[in-house]
Amino acid sequence: MVTREHGSGTRDALEHLLTTAGAPPLADPLVELSTTAAVRSAIAAGTAPGVLSALAVRDDLALQRLIAVPVRGLPLRRTLTALWQTGPTPPPGPARDLAAIAARAVPGAGTRRKS
Repeated sequence: MVTREHGSGTRDALEHLLTTAGAPPLADPLVELSTTAAVRSAIAAGTAPGVLSALAVRDDLALQRLIAVPVRGLPLRRTLTALWQTGPTPPPGPARDLAAIAARAVPGAGTRRKS
């Protein structure tokens, strides 16, 4: 398998999903790479299969350079965190709009400031 490096969000999400589903831990991958683009390229070159977000490979799927393998019964979801530099609320404009949409769509989500 081709994967991102330990500590990447993609790798963490995959390992968490496998653990939660009661699957054995992820075996040592054939290749560990530090960018999504590198993983995508290695998969497209036929190195080995891998797991990436649909968003990261949508062009490859549309052009049939890669083939999606449906996975049923496993919630392949990833938690995202919004970050900003100023104050307890996002700056005005698109960042604030996105945070408001996320807070409405995900119960318990909202703007939190780390001290």
